[in-house]
Amino acid sequence: MSGSHDDPENPIELQFQPTGDAKHDERPQTALDVINAEPSTLAHDVAIESEHSEEDKLKTKGGVKMGTIPGVLLPCLQNIFGIILFLRQAWITGESGFFVAFAVVFGCCLTTFTTALSMAAVATNGRVGAGGTYFMISRTLGPEFGGSVGLSFYLATTLAGAMYVLGAVETILVGLGLKKWFGFQPQVMGEVILLLTVLIVLVGVKLVAKVGPLFLLCVIIGIVCMWLGIFLGTGIEENPSNGVYSIWKNSQFGDNLWPSDNFKSGKFGLSYMFGLFFPSCTGIMAGANRSTVLANPSVSIPRGTLLAISITSVVYLINILLFAATATREKLVNLESLIVADVAFPHPMVVQLAVLLSTLGAGMQSITGAPFVLQAIVNDDIIPFLSFLKEPPEKASKPRKTLLMTMIICGLAILPGNLDIVTPIVTMFFIMFYMFTNLACLVLTALKAPNFRPTFRFYNAFTAFMGFALCVFIMFLINVYAALGAMVFAALLYQYILHFGAVHDWGDGFVGLRLQSARFFLLRVDGYGPLHYKNWRPQVLCLTKLSLKPGQEEGKDTIEIEEPNMVAFIRQLKKGSGLTVFGTVVQQDFENMTSSQSLTDIRENAIIQFQRQRANAFVEVVADKSLASGYSALIQVAGLGRFQPNMVSIGWPKQWREGEENKLGFLTALNLCELTNKGVLVFKDGSKPYPTVKARKNEPKRGSIDIWWKPHGGGLLILIPHLLRNHKVWANSKIRVFTICGASTDSDRVKKSIKRLFDDLRFSCEVITVEFDKSQAYTTYSYPRTMLGEEAKALAAKAAPTTKFGKGQLHAALDRAEQASTAPSELKEASSSSSSPKAHLDLEVARALNARIRQESGLDGASSSSGANAESPELLMLNLPRYKPHEDDPDLFMEYVQQLTEGFPPTLLVKDSGREVTTSVF
Repeated sequence: MSGSHDDPENPIELQFQPTGDAKHDERPQTALDVINAEPSTLAHDVAIESEHSEEDKLKTKGGVKMGTIPGVLLPCLQNIFGIILFLRQAWITGESGFFVAFAVVFGCCLTTFTTALSMAAVATNGRVGAGGTYFMISRTLGPEFGGSVGLSFYLATTLAGAMYVLGAVETILVGLGLKKWFGFQPQVMGEVILLLTVLIVLVGVKLVAKVGPLFLLCVIIGIVCMWLGIFLGTGIEENPSNGVYSIWKNSQFGDNLWPSDNFKSGKFGLSYMFGLFFPSCTGIMAGANRSTVLANPSVSIPRGTLLAISITSVVYLINILLFAATATREKLVNLESLIVADVAFPHPMVVQLAVLLSTLGAGMQSITGAPFVLQAIVNDDIIPFLSFLKEPPEKASKPRKTLLMTMIICGLAILPGNLDIVTPIVTMFFIMFYMFTNLACLVLTALKAPNFRPTFRFYNAFTAFMGFALCVFIMFLINVYAALGAMVFAALLYQYILHFGAVHDWGDGFVGLRLQSARFFLLRVDGYGPLHYKNWRPQVLCLTKLSLKPGQEEGKDTIEIEEPNMVAFIRQLKKGSGLTVFGTVVQQDFENMTSSQSLTDIRENAIIQFQRQRANAFVEVVADKSLASGYSALIQVAGLGRFQPNMVSIGWPKQWREGEENKLGFLTALNLCELTNKGVLVFKDGSKPYPTVKARKNEPKRGSIDIWWKPHGGGLLILIPHLLRNHKVWANSKIRVFTICGASTDSDRVKKSIKRLFDDLRFSCEVITVEFDKSQAYTTYSYPRTMLGEEAKALAAKAAPTTKFGKGQLHAALDRAEQASTAPSELKEASSSSSSPKAHLDLEVARALNARIRQESGLDGASSSSGANAESPELLMLNLPRYKPHEDDPDLFMEYVQQLTEGFPPTLLVKDSGREVTTSVF
């Protein structure tokens, strides 16, 4: 079809514009350009890319592009027909018998047929770029899978070159009868042929590409001459010593139906036959690799590929029948003779030369194309450890380094000197490549993505899964350990590319699969009301501050995290398996932002900064001139479904006296958390650095985590240290719980009851009681509640159904439990240190309590009055005093907290949400 306006492809090509990496990538050649060509068309595709093939010249001159037969059918036939047909198919028939050989051939052809259906579906889902099937797989499964597939395909192509060279050696020594003239090992001849092939490749790839049709013609002539000889019987001498008979007069079909003794004994089993024959079915991707020179790829690729598979499958199955009927078993399994030549018409030399030329040509094209595959991978920066093979752009058309690497690998594969050793390895890499092709189609089909609209309709999830399952089955059937090794190799390469390879956003299907899974499970856990306390997790919204500073590049701002210690604390808290959202406010008008960066750019750069801090979390950025309004938006809308933050972490505003905006934003966040029933974590930097790395062996152990605890609320204050100890930084730290008693309180009884409570809650800690006369709230609310709870527990145990106690004791236990779980009305909403709402912000009390905490926690170096070991803590935690915006003076509240925490190490002030997060029951 000419390149006129009537061409249905041209308008589509004009409408689509490159996006993502492709739009900005100015490299001369990438892995998408050449990486996935099949062995015998790699040279042709490289010639298209680097030396402007005849098709490209026609295209630029307004000539027609290629149709189905020259563009897809013939290249696929050229790739699928190979040396196994001539050198090993008769042997497979003799060893395994007609029925097993038929099953092996049919199974291999069925695998490639289902794979072709998957390939056709993906190939017709839009315009396929240069690189063919690699382009499709990498865009479907992502760069990690693309890199693994690319390197696997390179190794398969290189080893296929070694297989073809060994096939040529066997044809020369056995088929041409020259073995007696050469006394040296076949490895020597193989290495010489490899060296000559490399020298030819150095001349140029255009010549190799042009002789491709000649190789196919040689194969067709060989098959036709073989069939003519069998049907006409002119070259068959019916005598026992020759072992070849006429299929019309003395058919051997009945004697070759069942497997040989070698097959039955396991010497050459079913797995061996699959591994040996499967390379004869490879090459089905040749049409897809040439999609850029096809007039109508969406029609030509599926038609040509499926027709080529059908033709070759019929030829292979007919050959099984003819071989079984023509020769004795002894003749079929004799590798010292070439049966396809012995029966050929008009002379055996015709088939012998055809086999030799086809093997040499196929090996030449594999060795020609493999270096370009490896060069493309190197230039794409997918696998960094191969960067030493990178060539300058001006030498891209002649990759010397990758050619040398290919020659070394191919030469090592030739050293065993046995075609039967190399072939199963080639099979393993090719079949893994086909497995990924089926997986790509399966993922796209299962996702039901809106952009997956292939014009090829003769496929479904079953055919894709069937192809995938057949590939996996054959891999493990051939060799379990080799299959596991190939998968481990791909998995290790996947992880390497994931962590060290270049980042490419190709919109791969696995991201879509994860999104679908996340959507499904989000809907499954969604519902009304809060989660049960047994399913509680720390879902934290961390309100962080980012500073925008002019960057080195013009028009680009750099982002710095102003509160790295709080970020480190949240990262350590994530060991509780919760969700974290880092929220920040850009104090600019969203509609009239004057920043050199957009809000999206700021968010992306913020994500990078948090990832450098190893804080894997979601990031939300809002723009608002008011910090308080921005915090309000984040607290109200952050999260999704049941994954709403149940607590908010915010840093203590250091300059609250000078900046009214910081103080207002902080207090607004506290008030909104109270209104939305969220817990509050106020992080305040202290007199010593916050620990972010694990202590080394030669360093002293981490200090303790000190908790100044009031036993009311939901238990968040005592749960956070437990979550922190799951992190390696705090794994060996001791937890000390300080609880304040009034002068008239029985401290021993209080300590015993609280220790029993912590044992029931399965918290390991040291309990210390401290007398402090200025805090009546602890004696009138906290400890009476604790004692009532202990009495309720004892009465409930006595009133258990297994005893004969009356209902009065059970009612008494319930009354005590009710009293123990309900705070006094004036303190029900408070987390303060006083029983009187009007007196709870007494600065004298704050200073006195600060001095007592410093003394008991060993911050002043003095001994503790309670007799506890006065070691300095690494982290100090206490209840956040209550703040009500319409009742309390904001400056008084800020001053109270400032004086309460003055001189402390890193401090965390905690306010519960009012819901229980700890339990002593199943």
